[in-house]
Amino acid sequence: MSSLSWIRSDAEKGFGSSKNYPCEFSPLPQDASEPDSDSNPLEADEPKRLGPKDFFFGFLLVMLTLPNLLIITHMLSTPPGGPMLNPDTFSVSNFSISDSKLAATWNADFAFRSSLHHHEYDYSSVTGTIYFKDIKALNVLSVASAKPFVLGFKERKTVHMKFATIGEEIEQQKIEYSVLDELSKDRETGTARFSLKVDVRYKSKVWGTYFPNVLPYTDHYCWNLVVRFEADTGNGRLIDGGHKYCPFSPW
Repeated sequence: MSSLSWIRSDAEKGFGSSKNYPCEFSPLPQDASEPDSDSNPLEADEPKRLGPKDFFFGFLLVMLTLPNLLIITHMLSTPPGGPMLNPDTFSVSNFSISDSKLAATWNADFAFRSSLHHHEYDYSSVTGTIYFKDIKALNVLSVASAKPFVLGFKERKTVHMKFATIGEEIEQQKIEYSVLDELSKDRETGTARFSLKVDVRYKSKVWGTYFPNVLPYTDHYCWNLVVRFEADTGNGRLIDGGHKYCPFSPW
């Protein structure tokens, strides 16, 4: 019997018989990660659309948050009230120029104030400079500093500064001869004009906590001062003056 006949006989016995037994197959196991054939992959990946309710709640959140941010920003950026020069306390004494040397003493009181309930200011540096006429490096006559201090909530504090030039050689090297010559001529007329500049450096506290700023704030305040001298003495008093523009300062 040939091989072909043998295969045919086996088929007639098992599969080709009149009983026609059905073939049963067990389904292959499916991976849990595979998507279900009945689900639509396009529907699963489609993002959720925002409705009117979502836009309403988003708008409400912005309206509730923005005013608070503006209030906090205003609180942290509000500077203190600048120092006020009391004209009654400004005076010049022992003013004299001899042998191209200047000797004089200027006294001034400054009122620092904080008009805000929640602010406290820590002044680390307060420096004042007296100039002859305009604020220029060559016109510097005397420099003074005040001790560091803290200005509390709605507090007012008076800071006294004394500028003294006693006519020593080391001080006179900073004053040009042309400046002293012009100042001496003004002194003879009985009236001289000066400028005063106060540089302050401070940090701000809000409800007792420093705002995390990297560098302290710096402010500059300038005044124009007109002093009248007594005829026979070296004393003078302020007769006119007021705030003036402060030129740029490097610090």
